[in-house]
Amino acid sequence: MFIAKTPLRITLAGGGTDIESFSDLYGSDLISMAINKYIYIVCHSPISNEIILKYSKTEKVKNISKIKHKLIKQIFIDNNLKSKIEIASFADLESSSGLGSSGSFAVGLTNIVNRYLNNRFNKYELAKKAYISEKKVSNNLAGYQDTFISHYGGVKRFTSLPKSNSVKVSKLDINTDFLKLISKSFFIIDTGIRRSAAKILQKQVFKKNDPKKSNYMEILNLSTNIRKSILESNLKEFSYLNKIHWDLKIKKGSFMAHPTIINLIESLLIDCFDSCKLIGAGYGGYILGVSLNPLKSKNILNKLKLNYFQIEVSRGCQIFKI
Repeated sequence: MFIAKTPLRITLAGGGTDIESFSDLYGSDLISMAINKYIYIVCHSPISNEIILKYSKTEKVKNISKIKHKLIKQIFIDNNLKSKIEIASFADLESSSGLGSSGSFAVGLTNIVNRYLNNRFNKYELAKKAYISEKKVSNNLAGYQDTFISHYGGVKRFTSLPKSNSVKVSKLDINTDFLKLISKSFFIIDTGIRRSAAKILQKQVFKKNDPKKSNYMEILNLSTNIRKSILESNLKEFSYLNKIHWDLKIKKGSFMAHPTIINLIESLLIDCFDSCKLIGAGYGGYILGVSLNPLKSKNILNKLKLNYFQIEVSRGCQIFKI
């Protein structure tokens, strides 16, 4: 029996530049952080000659072609799984949260299937395989960030050149005290609103002469300054740039955030947080709030009775054999 433990993520810079329709033209530059919220996948060989899947539903089939879960089916096909197998998945948070759950699931399943088949691939190969599977299922809408950060873990910079099929993964030399400060100063607030990432990403498909070009380019260029603030352990500057990032993100269109979330962020910026932004593709999910006075923020959030949690940096996907 194998167990995969794969982290979710938050995006610190460059969100959306990894979407293929943009990165193929202008490249990408992101900073992503794996967090201590996970998707777990359990895998073993069943007694019966069946494929048994347990997620929010249960499937029992004899042939891969009969599988209804599109991502599971695609990963099995892409990794040449032909034998019987039983898979069960669990998660710390529900799906459609904007925290990269689909990419995390793809990484966990890709890893565990290849361990089950006794195949050997390096980190980059496994992250790329998971990304390709997710991209196929999403009709080329999924960016590469989620699968790569889920596999590599930590806080990483991901870059790609125009018309390139490769992703460069760079470790950031971040002061450990600053990582501790992030854990105290970052708040993840549940808006209670869920959405389909595919539907939001469909509205963000980028074309060569797209009127959104200047917006995307500003987000791409902002990554340099955000990276500098992190490397210099300057939380105040990071928070200022995080606010700019959100302002640019919301200008993509009204589809980027539910009106209730826009009002909530505006309210939280008055006396709770120094900056806020909606995490992920947009419209619903979780808000990242950054505070220079965490104790004050906690007291306000508790008074407002908002559902929130704080985070720590996590390592990437782990596979355990039992």
